[in-house]
Amino acid sequence: MILKIKRVTTIMLMLCMALSFLSPASIHVNAANTRPSIDKQIIKLSAKSSLTLKDAQFLSQERGRVLSFTVTVTNNENKELNLIDYWIRVKDSANKSYSVNLITADKSKTKVAANSSLNLTYFGIVDSTAKISDYKFEIIKWDFSVSGYERKLGTIQYPASSTEKVQAFTAKAMLYDTTKVRSALKQYLVSQDDDKAFVTMNFLVENVGSKTTNLSKMKFFVQTENQMTYDVDTGDLSKVIIQPSERKIITLHSTIPIESAKKGINLTAAVADEANNVTIPLGVFIVPAKIGAQTSSAQKIGGAFSYNDYSIKLNNIQRTPSGNGDVLLAELQITNKSNTFKEIPNLSGVFTVNGVDMSASQTTSTILDQIALLGPGETSSTVIRTEIPFSTSIKEIVLAVAEKKTGEETAKTIYHFSDNHVNIIPSYNIDQTYVISNLGRRADVKLLRATYLEGDRYENIYFEVEYQNKENRPVSPAALAGYVQNQSQATIPVTFTEYKEKIMPTGKVLLTAWAKVPKTYTTDYVTFTIGQSISSPGTGEGTTALTSIAQPFAYKVVKNDQSTTKTMLKDIGVQNYVFSMNNVLASFNEVQVGNDYMTNGVKLTFDYDLQKLGDYENESNDHKILVEVVNLDSKMAQFSKEFSINDPVKADAEDNLKVGTKLSKSIVETTPEVFIKFESRVKYRVNVYHVYKDEKFLMATKEITWFYIDN
Repeated sequence: MILKIKRVTTIMLMLCMALSFLSPASIHVNAANTRPSIDKQIIKLSAKSSLTLKDAQFLSQERGRVLSFTVTVTNNENKELNLIDYWIRVKDSANKSYSVNLITADKSKTKVAANSSLNLTYFGIVDSTAKISDYKFEIIKWDFSVSGYERKLGTIQYPASSTEKVQAFTAKAMLYDTTKVRSALKQYLVSQDDDKAFVTMNFLVENVGSKTTNLSKMKFFVQTENQMTYDVDTGDLSKVIIQPSERKIITLHSTIPIESAKKGINLTAAVADEANNVTIPLGVFIVPAKIGAQTSSAQKIGGAFSYNDYSIKLNNIQRTPSGNGDVLLAELQITNKSNTFKEIPNLSGVFTVNGVDMSASQTTSTILDQIALLGPGETSSTVIRTEIPFSTSIKEIVLAVAEKKTGEETAKTIYHFSDNHVNIIPSYNIDQTYVISNLGRRADVKLLRATYLEGDRYENIYFEVEYQNKENRPVSPAALAGYVQNQSQATIPVTFTEYKEKIMPTGKVLLTAWAKVPKTYTTDYVTFTIGQSISSPGTGEGTTALTSIAQPFAYKVVKNDQSTTKTMLKDIGVQNYVFSMNNVLASFNEVQVGNDYMTNGVKLTFDYDLQKLGDYENESNDHKILVEVVNLDSKMAQFSKEFSINDPVKADAEDNLKVGTKLSKSIVETTPEVFIKFESRVKYRVNVYHVYKDEKFLMATKEITWFYIDN
């Protein structure tokens, strides 16, 4: 028995010695860890009434660091409970006391009805560094029968491991206005540059009360771990009305200095107590984003981010010429990731080039697709464009993507992309198809002909483009635009013919395009870049592609004998027709006068073949063939005639060329001074032009001897 006592005594002595080596702080922490959870700490006010505490949280503001908390008083008595005899004292770990007051909305609440509960919210200015577990909430009752007239009914203190912050994606109930809501941080996006972090958050608010409410009184702030507080852009919350049991997502935006944010950030929901000149926090939600000062988290070109029910990808940023400057054009691809139809978000953006913000007023955005709603899994393209000086060398480019919601006056930034270059537009052979994949205007575009044509002062680089509708409904074609560049990067705009009608499913139209280039323009080969014009409503006459070309596609067009003005009068392509001249003869024009013949001028006679290649919906009378005769002497006299091409209205008219072979036409010049003009008749030249309105393109030319038939 003595041994047992000695052994127990020894163990107790060893335990006491071990405890003596522990610091008071360690002992305090161990004790704090044994505290029950805050909801189990119930203070009795009377035999059948009690008090509990919840929702203690901080918000730093101009007056200092505000601590707010809510107590629930439950009265199970059969009579009302008068609260005037009770009050709360807040102390920190150093036993320093802090004054707390009721918020304005609760000051009139002095009694708790029988068999009911009542919530009271308090606030006070407290220490700027203490944790929530450092504070003790003493529940006091006035009692004039004890010394000091105060009787402490109990103390509530959060366990050491407690935090007032709510994890992302975890719901928290909050008392708001005259109802109760459940809220959670459902999604967050963080991008950054060298100095700032850009945070976009989707915040769920569910009305779990019995009254309709709007969020006009709710405020939001981003707090950092070093107690810095930053405003949050919420948009117009007065328009967010939530019925009982209804859930709504609101999108919030904030910009924070990197140095302040790199230790962690939280989103705080709050309401203003204007009478007390204080903002009362309702809930603090952790934003689990890693923000660093050294590296950028912004996606590069080709990257994507998730936003609500969409995936948004920066497909490319391309640079194209534009008059005296260049255009930067970013293509965003928006994919609907939900199982329901969605509106296409109204996205815009602002470029920052080499640290300089481009003008927001000169930056525009355009949706390329012709649809009202985006189906599940479908993708839409939005292009954002701005102009920059052509001499700018890009070393860094940032695109801030923003969304403007219906009813809101301004767009809110939701993400940043950053890179150190723009995309190069690759070149393809002319047999490649340019595919337009935008919903509502899907099409295949083919370059059928590219020809270098001679001119007097300029040369024309001439193109014929086939546009085929790949939609299963009649649709208007996308507006096309383009430009040519030679090896020296000298850039000339391309003009397209117009077609304003709808094209039938699988139907085709043939478009003519051309660029007037100086005689000195080096054209061993050119790059012909074609794309969708987003600066004009249609494939318009005179449309300059240099303004904006979306989804550009480049062809390398080599100059050779087959791609220049023909030196024979055979196989001349004009639109979808091939024209050939045979048995060409220039001679005198003779008319019969009685039994004699009289020469009254000169004429050109020829046989011709006209072949039609394919059917197009835009066989227009605006395209014609001009045959011109130029006498090769010092006077260079000429005469000509313009012919319609297979015009069914004109049929057998003299100025209409019909489809067929071995047909004949003549051109006669009988002006009074004809013999003076054509005094010398040795050689002449026949020129064949494709005429479109005021434009003439020299398709073929040949020198021939007078009075000899040329085959």
